[in-house]
Amino acid sequence: MRALFALSLGLLLATSASAQAGRTVQVTGTVVDAADGQPLPGATVLMVRMSADSTQVGAASAADGTFRLAVAAGAYELRVSFVGYTSLARPVTASGSALALGAVELAEDAALLEGVDVAATRQRVEVRGDTTAFSADAFPVNPDATAEDLVAKLPGVTVENGTVTAEGETVRRVLIDGREFFGTDVQAALNTLPAEMIKEVQVFDRQSEESRFSGFDDGDAEKTLNIVTRAGTQNSQFGRVYAGAGPEGEYLAGGNTTILKGDRRITVVGLANNVDQQNFAAEDLAGIASGGGGRGRRGGRGGGDVGGLLQNEQDGIASANALGVSYSDVLAGGKLRLTGSTFFNTSETLLDAGLTRSTLTDGGISQLYDETDTADTDNANARATLRAQYDLSDRTQLTFEPQFSLQDVGAISDLRGITRSPDGAALALTTSETDASAFALSSEIELGVRHRFAARGRTLSLSVEGAVGDQNGETTQATQTVNAADGSMAFASDQLFDTASDSRSLQARLSFTEPLSETTQLQFSYRPELSRSSSDQGAFLADASGAYTVPDASFTSAFEQQSFVQRGGVSLRTGSREANGQIGFDLQHERLEGEQLAPEAFTVDRSFWSFLPSARARITLSEGKRLDLNYRASTRTPSANQLSSLVDNSNPLLLTTGNPDLDPSTTHSLRARFNSTDAAGGSVLFGFISGSYGQNYIGSSTILAREPVTTPSGVVVPAGGQLTQPENVDGYWNGRALVSYGRPIGLIKSNANMSFGGSYTRAPGLVNNALNVSDQFGLDGRVFIGSAISERVDFSLEYGARYSATTNSDAPSLDDTTVRHLAGAKLAWLPWGGLSLGTNLNALYYTGLDDSIDPSQILWSAKAGYKFLPGDVAEVSLSVYDILSQQQDVERTVTELYIQDARTEALGRYVMLNLTYRLSNFGQGNARSDDDERGGRGDRGGFGGRGE
Repeated sequence: MRALFALSLGLLLATSASAQAGRTVQVTGTVVDAADGQPLPGATVLMVRMSADSTQVGAASAADGTFRLAVAAGAYELRVSFVGYTSLARPVTASGSALALGAVELAEDAALLEGVDVAATRQRVEVRGDTTAFSADAFPVNPDATAEDLVAKLPGVTVENGTVTAEGETVRRVLIDGREFFGTDVQAALNTLPAEMIKEVQVFDRQSEESRFSGFDDGDAEKTLNIVTRAGTQNSQFGRVYAGAGPEGEYLAGGNTTILKGDRRITVVGLANNVDQQNFAAEDLAGIASGGGGRGRRGGRGGGDVGGLLQNEQDGIASANALGVSYSDVLAGGKLRLTGSTFFNTSETLLDAGLTRSTLTDGGISQLYDETDTADTDNANARATLRAQYDLSDRTQLTFEPQFSLQDVGAISDLRGITRSPDGAALALTTSETDASAFALSSEIELGVRHRFAARGRTLSLSVEGAVGDQNGETTQATQTVNAADGSMAFASDQLFDTASDSRSLQARLSFTEPLSETTQLQFSYRPELSRSSSDQGAFLADASGAYTVPDASFTSAFEQQSFVQRGGVSLRTGSREANGQIGFDLQHERLEGEQLAPEAFTVDRSFWSFLPSARARITLSEGKRLDLNYRASTRTPSANQLSSLVDNSNPLLLTTGNPDLDPSTTHSLRARFNSTDAAGGSVLFGFISGSYGQNYIGSSTILAREPVTTPSGVVVPAGGQLTQPENVDGYWNGRALVSYGRPIGLIKSNANMSFGGSYTRAPGLVNNALNVSDQFGLDGRVFIGSAISERVDFSLEYGARYSATTNSDAPSLDDTTVRHLAGAKLAWLPWGGLSLGTNLNALYYTGLDDSIDPSQILWSAKAGYKFLPGDVAEVSLSVYDILSQQQDVERTVTELYIQDARTEALGRYVMLNLTYRLSNFGQGNARSDDDERGGRGDRGGFGGRGE
């Protein structure tokens, strides 16, 4: 690292000496509507130099209309433009150290507005630099619709089971007018916002905090939706409350309210139900896998790794209660920006499930496994996040970001499992009754300081992050495992496990960017990280009195791990708005140390060097057409549980353990993405292709015990049982491609979205030390038609199919081919008066599965309601869910080691009488004013990053 530091310092001094010495002027201002003074976010601001080369420096105004540009001293023409407004052009002189332009007013384009139906002329979609913007008025929805209903109609966007995908990537955040809303809880944000207040939806890759400040892309981007609100909604209150009850004790109640007052935003959400609505985000639900180690969707005890217990939704039928608050404000004259949220949840989940698994080896099926599992899980948790940004000056910024969460989980489960030979003969049977509890506490704090120097493109950023996590748990488990051949007892125990784990980490990032010219920038970075973790488990057997006093050395463990990583690198960025690129490399050294005192003693002390190159490019082919290329390499360090040799016997037939000989894995990823937008015709074409290759891929190795096998720690794997541990295996890679096209259909006044994609994965694994390579190939297509007729008739039609084929090098008899068909129709109709009708029909059909696990089904739900009170703000309705009572929850999982079908009991048919009251006070003007032409985000300008 000393050599790398010396090289970086030398380059830094050389480039600093060669950088332009000319004086830089900071140009600031705010773009506003000339009529009402409201800010215009996303306006294009250009400073065009009055010289022979006509050099341009540009930026987009932020959510509050402000902009900042850094230019060389001299004479310029200021050009400001915005859709629906008359462009402005005026001469300005940049001198001194700063030029404050104040309010830059734009007037509405009267020629566009007079005598013309603005909604008819408004563009359906527009590309602004790296942002695709969709006009909400081009995608009509029901008056009661939420932002999620609107987003589901956008080209290239899908919403499935609460997960939003845009341009082939999962959406991670939602912003309102450029400011965060509910953090990473995308579903809560979209379900809280009413569609009627939305002017525009923008899709873009949101760069990291540091990249937005420095203008140097570090590759850590998140797919993000920015909701641009209509004029008059900046000071408003909206929301809804609802309650429903069914004849068999079903209930659903909740609501949300949002107050917008200038820069202040407060949202309160609540929910109580017993109809399996399981809440807002992954952080809110911690499952505890007290049994069922075979399901794959529920982990094991694992020495107390709470990270593996977090799930989007727990399997089973849930009753949940939740309360959440989100807050955002701008204080201290605009210098201090605060965003925070807090949530509290409780839930009870009842599970009734089963699975079948076929394990592969020796040219075919080596073992069959069947399982039934019932569980009752109680969960309570709370979390809070805060982000504070303070601008010490126009050039210096401080950030403070603490996070906190706690979880308290208890579960009782009863598991029954049996392994069979390929001919169906029973090998071993097990029962396991478990009572478990766990408490986890975690916190994280990040401090950052960033400074922008007078020289345009020269920045210095430093961030320090510390994290602490602790978990304690206690589990009692009574198990019996029987040899099926003679009925003899292979293993029986009544055990108590007392687990404790903790983790500590401290990391920093220091980066410096230096301009080499008007179009070229250099970055140096250094990232040290120190992490420590420990995982201890005490195991005790019941004595004659039933008290757990007898130590069980086979399941007692004590493991500590420490990792110190130093990573330094240099990157070069160059180009213009039309074409720009970046190339760089990082050199990383990692020292991994570990010590296990029990069940058997060993130490780990290894060092690794990694060369991690990266490259990315963006090419604007023509107006509305863009090509992005990206390559990066990354590493993954084994966790403490993966290195520990402790055996997890949550399922006595499917045992798991770690591997102290694991090495870190390295992944190389390449992606190409293409966007083509025809603003005049309203069509959007999107495509991407990606691939990744793994070195030292961390896969799995499974031993199928034909005879009892004893592990080094003394744990017996019974005949017919399995022992699985992680293993480094080379040969993993995958590829994926997707093409999506959307356009309006004038004949039926609707929007059509079509997509077609394919995927390929090659995954190696070991069974009884024999290598099996699983090749998994998939094709999928989807057609979606969403109405644009009117707000009173909102319908959608959908059909999708997925073809999946799997071949196995060592088990060709288990090659698998399935086809999944899904067709859906949805209608929301306001025929006359206050009457409202709605229905939702989905048909699922599979080919290639056994009749015994056929999940084909038709799910049909319907609603009839009546709206009343002035403005139709109240509604009483009767809803019937799963009218045909066909709902099933069946999931097939195919890996390099097995094929598994899991079945979980579903909620089934129920009827509910509902009462809903809508809160709607949008302050100034009508929320659906067609005269409002506020747009959104634009292109990045120069090295300054994106305003926000």
